[in-house]
Parts: sequence; structure tokens; C-alpha cells
Amino acid sequence: MYAVVNATNVLAVVPAGSAGAGDVVVTTSGGSGTLTDGFTYGPIFATEAECASKAGENVDATGWTSANIYQWASEVESYINVLTGHNFSDDYSSLNSDVKKILTEACSNFVAIYGIVYNMAGYDSRIDAEDLVNLLWSRFQKCIDILKDPTSVKYMEGA
Repeated sequence: MYAVVNATNVLAVVPAGSAGAGDVVVTTSGGSGTLTDGFTYGPIFATEAECASKAGENVDATGWTSANIYQWASEVESYINVLTGHNFSDDYSSLNSDVKKILTEACSNFVAIYGIVYNMAGYDSRIDAEDLVNLLWSRFQKCIDILKDPTSVKYMEGA
């Protein structure tokens, strides 16, 4: 599915793919062109850096890989969509910046939890790691509450 926006831009829906860069190929009656690594598959709501900032410097590097972060973020995006009853993933480009920030916080907090519980060895104590997990979980829940609140939903739909 695609739409020609103007002489130099095309809007297209891409098929599902694995995390990472992929080529973009456009074919017309005049031939085809390829933009190598022109599209990157990955999480929508939060970047790897945003997730890392929540996990902190003590997160163990053995589990904190791009592949795991992308996998966890994709799962969390689905959780958020189901928990709120709204498909924010499909509507992301039309959301206002306030909603996007809440989605970023929720997703990055939950991904950080995944990273911390994957291996708590980098923390001074298990208690330190669990305290951070509890804080991140509390903030994740608050974000979900905001996204589900009828007043917030009314604002999001009208903003």
C-alpha cells in the first residue's frame, strides 16, 4: 500500500521485518531505485537510549543488547495497546507530543525493568535493583492510568 505525496515523496506501509535496517526499493515505469538501509525496523514508543537511561549504568551488558531491547519494546508496545484498549502503535504519527511522551515513559520504564531483572549482577545489591524496579513499575502503572483515564482520553482525542 502506498500513496504518492508529491514528486519526491511516497508514503508507504512496509511489511513486518526483523529489527534493524532494511533497504527501500521504489519501482516505477521508468525503472527502480534502492535506498540502502533507508528504513529501520524497531520500537515506536521509545528509543534504545531512552530505555538505557531508565535502566541506569548498572544494568548488566550481557542481556542489554539491541536485539533484546527491540524485542522487549515491541512486547511492551503491545501490552500498552491492549491495557489501554487503544492501538497507539498504528496511530502514533497523529498523536500529540504529550501523549508520545507518556508512551515513551511507559515503554522505556518497562523495558528497563526487563533489563534489570534479566541479570541483577551489576547492582550493588538485589535490594538496590528491586528498588529501581519498583520505582519504574510504579511510573509505568501511572502512565497506563493516565492513558486510560476518560478525561485524558477526551484530551488526547481532541488535542
